[in-house]
Amino acid sequence: MAFSLQLQQIFVSYTRFCSQPKSITNPLISLKLPSIHPLAFAQNAAVSNIDTGVAAIDGSAEEVSLPPQLRRELMPKHVALIMDGNRRWAKMRGLPVALGYEAGIRAVRKIIELCGNWGIMVLTLFAFSSDNWLRPKVEVDILMSLFERALNDELENFAREGIRISIIGDSSKLPKSLQDLIAKAVKTTKENSRLHLVVAVNYSGQHDVVQACQTIAQKVKDDIIETKDINSFLIEQELQTNCIDFPCPDLLIRTSGELRLSNFLLWQLAYSELFFSHSHWPDFGEAEFLEALCSFQQRQRRYGSNTGAACSIEQPLSHDPANGQLTGIRLSIIGDASQLPKSLQDLIDKAVMATKANSRLHILVAINYSGQYDVVQACQTIAQRVKDGNIEPEDINSLLVEQELQTKCTEFPSPDLLIRTSGELRLSNFLLWQLAYTELFFSHSQWPDFGEAEFLEALCSFQQRQRRYGGQSS
Repeated sequence: MAFSLQLQQIFVSYTRFCSQPKSITNPLISLKLPSIHPLAFAQNAAVSNIDTGVAAIDGSAEEVSLPPQLRRELMPKHVALIMDGNRRWAKMRGLPVALGYEAGIRAVRKIIELCGNWGIMVLTLFAFSSDNWLRPKVEVDILMSLFERALNDELENFAREGIRISIIGDSSKLPKSLQDLIAKAVKTTKENSRLHLVVAVNYSGQHDVVQACQTIAQKVKDDIIETKDINSFLIEQELQTNCIDFPCPDLLIRTSGELRLSNFLLWQLAYSELFFSHSHWPDFGEAEFLEALCSFQQRQRRYGSNTGAACSIEQPLSHDPANGQLTGIRLSIIGDASQLPKSLQDLIDKAVMATKANSRLHILVAINYSGQYDVVQACQTIAQRVKDGNIEPEDINSLLVEQELQTKCTEFPSPDLLIRTSGELRLSNFLLWQLAYTELFFSHSQWPDFGEAEFLEALCSFQQRQRRYGGQSS
């Protein structure tokens, strides 16, 4: 089966790839990951004067200034941060790991100050993943102690400077003294409005979706809502980020050169711009933050429309689908095919049936697909099972959700590697749940120019990475 897809960008989920291209003689070629974030300046390079604006502090107004590279109308409302690299920073200097985290706290203070001064309304920090419990107990104890001390030291300043504190994640597993301090901080600062600081502690993006499904399923069971009422808005209202005026980040920044999401805010990152800094978190300061914001302001956000994609799926499928039997390729379609032309629906059904026994390579083609809607339809199916008395809301877990996603048709539903071409750094609402631990690769090549050399570069980059799944991250 021959495919000729001309796209500005492509999302590739290789679930089974049993043979290497014959022309690749050395799959272990070492390729240095290119720097994909050169310092960028705002769209209007003619800006020469410092921009000014107003930031509210406890109801009062204070004039603040922006660096000349930034434009106020293009500032993100919500910035999320994965603060990676504290341990590596310490080890590079021959210091104890605890001092790396101490230095990381100083970086947090600086970024909070900059967000308040530059008019960013929400800052979400990934402080402790639910996967981080896999780390050595002594390290977990250090993290909990530092978090409690830092929060206690800064609480008075937060209250005075108009900073509101919220915590997302399962705080019930935290030390009792830390739980009490968190409750005090949330209550003390709840009326503040200058900056909303959201700290994710013992947080998992997948569990956030699971607990939302549990709540919604209980409402279905109690006849408060019907299964058909479940939609993306309802799920978003039940996510832990429902405490935020702007729950979906405009910009996600990850430090230390790692290119993955680490199970953070999966649903909420559907259309977020992504920025990956090579700086370790303790070294991430004003210059690095400015670089990320300038990069953000140069981007054109599309939310799925006007992407420049020109995709014709019907023409390649019109070739004899049985030809797939000769090469061992299996074809599956994910997405809502019911809205496609009838002739294309029939052709898809024919191709899927003709290739279903093949096993060399499983190609999933996403057509009329949405990562958020994938979760919605899974939640609808699960809620109906609760309504029918087959399961209870508390039985809903990540495994059950994954079994109801459209990628259940493949043996390996979560990609190891996601490749996006054309230099865009966003997920565009694609495979959100499934990308929790996926390695990400962004190519500057336009899709028609993405060939063997570019694919080899992506695979070599993937093979050089150390996958940690939260337990051994730095």
